[in-house]
Amino acid sequence: MKSIYLLALALALTLVAPALAQQDSSPGGHNTKEAVYDHLISKLMCLCGCNTTLKACPHVNCDFAIPRKREILAMLDDGAAQDEIEADMVTRFGQRILSAPPKTGFNLVGYILPFVAIVAVGILLIRIAAAWAGREKTAPAAGSAAANLPVDAALRRKMERELSEFD
Repeated sequence: MKSIYLLALALALTLVAPALAQQDSSPGGHNTKEAVYDHLISKLMCLCGCNTTLKACPHVNCDFAIPRKREILAMLDDGAAQDEIEADMVTRFGQRILSAPPKTGFNLVGYILPFVAIVAVGILLIRIAAAWAGREKTAPAAGSAAANLPVDAALRRKMERELSEFD
């Protein structure tokens, strides 16, 4: 059973480690203005109520997405870096403008907890299955030799008499 726990721990670490190690990088390794702009509008949410990113906002005349896109372009023209623009947006609108929460602090729980829950449920299911399998092995089957246990002599005579009267 201890090996099952170690296997589950190894599986959890295998699944969680890449997600934690992944760093946000510029898209495709390109730092062109267009690539940074495209990455930012894909990463920032539109807060008009459409629940999409600035890039995917379906409203033609969106009162939130259009001004933010213009601001981002203006900031890029002024030489602002991607991180600076993102930090400015988070300062002004809060973390809700990010399409994915940062992998720091309490937000880390949201990234790790699903994997921990999957491993915990897996271990629970394994223990339940092992208990059911163990219970089935110890319980005597209806027609098995274990079901023919010795019976008290008086009880056996009574049972035989009732069976003979029944025929």
